[in-house]
Amino acid sequence: MNQAVSTLLGYDRVYIESLGERFIDELVHPEDMLDPNGLSRFRARLARGDIVESQLRIRHANGDWKPFQCRSASLENRRGVCRVGVMVARDVTEQLRVREQIDQQERR
Repeated sequence: MNQAVSTLLGYDRVYIESLGERFIDELVHPEDMLDPNGLSRFRARLARGDIVESQLRIRHANGDWKPFQCRSASLENRRGVCRVGVMVARDVTEQLRVREQIDQQERR
């Protein structure tokens, strides 16, 4: 985890690192995780070496849900065994707000 996690989500790095693999279960919006098969497909795609794109709501330390556009991949060792998962997440709050304003103006 990098410093941006603290800045974007308000959690300290130690807390985020302590979550480990539970990060998804603890901080991703329950509706984004409702389909257990979706999570299974997500993990299967990562295991195949795919880059997986998704949009997730992640809980800020203040309790608000922030939307993120995410790209996930797994990094393998020389034997092809997944050693670490990597996710790059971009806060899209402002982008969605502007899109909603444009949609409202077009409906008028």
